[in-house]
Amino acid sequence: MPTRKLLVVFVAITVLLACFVTLSEGQGLWNCIRPCSETYKSLSCYVDCGALNKGTGACIPKRPVSDEYVCCCTG
Repeated sequence: MPTRKLLVVFVAITVLLACFVTLSEGQGLWNCIRPCSETYKSLSCYVDCGALNKGTGACIPKRPVSDEYVCCCTG
């Protein structure tokens, strides 16, 4: 059962992060630079955010119930 609890916690954190990013896009808390795709994934996003000197980056859900992902930088 610990695996199930861990999965529930992971899903909850992912949904909360997605909600936070959706609400904060355009408010300067996150700098979302481009959409993600099958060929443009989190590693590419991380590298691009570093190259742009905008902190770390990751592909995260654009909305909690969406298949779309967007590359967002932390700084």
